[in-house]
Amino acid sequence: VSPSRGLGDVYKRQVHPGASVLDIGCGNQWPAKELAQSCRYTGLDHRTTALHWYGTQPSVFGDASQLPFRDASFDVVLLFDVLEHIPDAEGTLSEVRRVLNSDGMAILQVPFLYPLHDEPRDYWRMTTHALRDLAERQRFKVEKLVACGQPVETAALLLNLAAAKMVGGWISRRSVWSVTALALPGTFLASNLAASALSRLTPRDPMMPFSYLMVLRAER
Repeated sequence: VSPSRGLGDVYKRQVHPGASVLDIGCGNQWPAKELAQSCRYTGLDHRTTALHWYGTQPSVFGDASQLPFRDASFDVVLLFDVLEHIPDAEGTLSEVRRVLNSDGMAILQVPFLYPLHDEPRDYWRMTTHALRDLAERQRFKVEKLVACGQPVETAALLLNLAAAKMVGGWISRRSVWSVTALALPGTFLASNLAASALSRLTPRDPMMPFSYLMVLRAER
């Protein structure tokens, strides 16, 4: 189960060819591969995160809550698994709104039921209601707000992550239980296949998603 599942479809439907795109927290800049070649892509990341954590090279170093761009510079802003790492989430969305053209669009993904990661810079888990309120306060129209993951899919994801963490701990301590690592690939495959099959047999339920995907439109 992948937190980024389905983002490719969002690109194809939402980002028009020739658009100017800002990818905040770009990492290895994988979103650029999903865009039309005519799009003008700019990847921004924090210097510490890029150079010292992941060894990546963005187009621009910068702070998401103080973007180094003029007003109305972009047609589209991307924020994938970034907002939870920024202390001032509201200030960041305000900056996103500022650098978007009139009628510009922001596409965001944030985790919900997902472990702590990139600590200590992991600050928030927001419900769908909090996300909608945050966006509307910054004069965005919420065009799409999707809960990603059926309950059984989220349960499988968390179970797999917990199992990997547990076995990793045994390996680091050279425990006799380290041999169970040999069973992990098959266990993960069975868990994911079962979750995928069961999710297709039940009505869509947003009770416990692993993440939220949002498409926001800057209101004029």
